[in-house]
Amino acid sequence: MFFVLSKLLSILLSPLTWVFILLVLTILLRKKTSVLKYLLGTLLVFYLFSNQFIVESILRQWEIASPQNSQLKDHYLAGIVLGGGLVAIDKDNNRLVYGQSADRILQAIDMYKWHKIDKIIISGGSGSLLEDGIVESVLMKNFLINVGIPPDDILVDSLSRNTHENAVETKKLIETYFPDGNFLLFTSAVHMRRAQATFSKQQIHFDSYSTNRTLRDKQYSFEYLFLPSSLAIYQWESFLHEITGMVAYKIMGYV
Repeated sequence: MFFVLSKLLSILLSPLTWVFILLVLTILLRKKTSVLKYLLGTLLVFYLFSNQFIVESILRQWEIASPQNSQLKDHYLAGIVLGGGLVAIDKDNNRLVYGQSADRILQAIDMYKWHKIDKIIISGGSGSLLEDGIVESVLMKNFLINVGIPPDDILVDSLSRNTHENAVETKKLIETYFPDGNFLLFTSAVHMRRAQATFSKQQIHFDSYSTNRTLRDKQYSFEYLFLPSSLAIYQWESFLHEITGMVAYKIMGYV
């Protein structure tokens, strides 16, 4: 039930949903004064959530920074890579398409190649609400094998559907294969704050390795500062998803 409610809440809190509702209300209203007010409100909401400078300024305050490689421990038993946006299937061409979160698996591969981590744990089943969907962890295991990582160095959690379940199922793997040791947690910078709290609740000892951060080397051009951006709407959705997720996890006792 919590999984279903979290998916529905994400839809309701989408900025595009708000703009759509405001436009519908504007159409349904008949008084000109009310129509103007709702049109103005729609314009303000749209501008706020489509301005990339505003949302990235907020994201940089929320995101957990990744440590320099020199600040990491010399060695970790395993890297834990959280699923979600890692990969999709292009059925027309029968191949994988790597999503917006693929940076986390690439960073884990890099750490493995540099012998910072001995194993890679991929945590993530299907996150689809209405159908079974793809199981990212299984697909990513095949990808890792194809790039030369031995199957024995890859562990898979194919059951978890959200961050709480990521932590619970990963804890089971750790207790089975790594009764004592430190781990390196890979997820996006915007998601790391909730991931840290959730994995700490399960008493997993780890260091954080944030990926695909909101970069600071932006050109403060007129377009960036003032013009609408579709990317900004996506960034707002990710941020609001994390805020509501953190509140919900606190209520449920997951963090």
